[in-house]
Amino acid sequence: MPRPILSFDTSAINALHRDAKFSVPLIAGVTSSYFVRLNGTVVDEVIACQSGREREELRRLCRRMLVEGRGDVLLPFHEITRKVALAFDGGRSLDFRRIDVGSKDYERFIRQSDVSEYEDIFGDQRRAAERVNAQFEKLFFSPRLGIQKLFADSEVPRVVSAAELLKSYQIAGGFYWTTAIGLHERASGRKVDEQTIGKLVESNAPFRALMAAIVVSLYHRCVLEEPPTLAGRSDVFMAVYLPFCDEFISNDHAQQTALREIVTLAGLPTKIRWYKEFADSFSLSVAGHPAREA
Repeated sequence: MPRPILSFDTSAINALHRDAKFSVPLIAGVTSSYFVRLNGTVVDEVIACQSGREREELRRLCRRMLVEGRGDVLLPFHEITRKVALAFDGGRSLDFRRIDVGSKDYERFIRQSDVSEYEDIFGDQRRAAERVNAQFEKLFFSPRLGIQKLFADSEVPRVVSAAELLKSYQIAGGFYWTTAIGLHERASGRKVDEQTIGKLVESNAPFRALMAAIVVSLYHRCVLEEPPTLAGRSDVFMAVYLPFCDEFISNDHAQQTALREIVTLAGLPTKIRWYKEFADSFSLSVAGHPAREA
């Protein structure tokens, strides 16, 4: 029987790194019970780590979770979106799990002993992350004033949930469909109609999760009168990885709030778990079972 697939947010990797003494038995328990699936966004954030020493420690920790073929690494979420769109255009999208979204490059970065060849990209990755995060916040906050004014100055009832916002966006010709069409066109270079994009959303959970992430991000930033502590771009778009794992571990409250809403909106079976709860579930069962350093 195949082992359940486990994935981590960067916040959970960082928490595991801080729990240095506990990390060895915990990883031993994880790798014996799960197939570990790291993702490209986590690897990108490890690459962008400002401290060279901490970056190397995080990379070594990730390698321990992939030891002896017990795990793999997926592409960045935007690359997965592109592959899903291209597979759909090629008529191969009925089962998204058949699409190859693994990244040998990221896996090699984690597994190899010497990464001096990557030295030039560490700073570039950090600056790129700062730039796209700023663009994301500007884009997703930009409709706020207009939306708040609409609710205040008219008899339009305030939307009270992300699910209600999703429903309002999914009317014929609505924001949901025009956005999905635009994402597909940007990924594949081909423009499709609303009926066709509806088939893509229905058949491909990663694309559906991405659309749910967009709706949740807009709801939190533009519709709520007092926005909560917000999940950032990388945190919320990790939604694309959720269909590829059974359990997703996070140590970030804002991210967990967003991902749980996304799981509901997109109809995903993935379980979102808090790092401490997950680690505590192993604290007794893995005690005394050492793991070798990879």
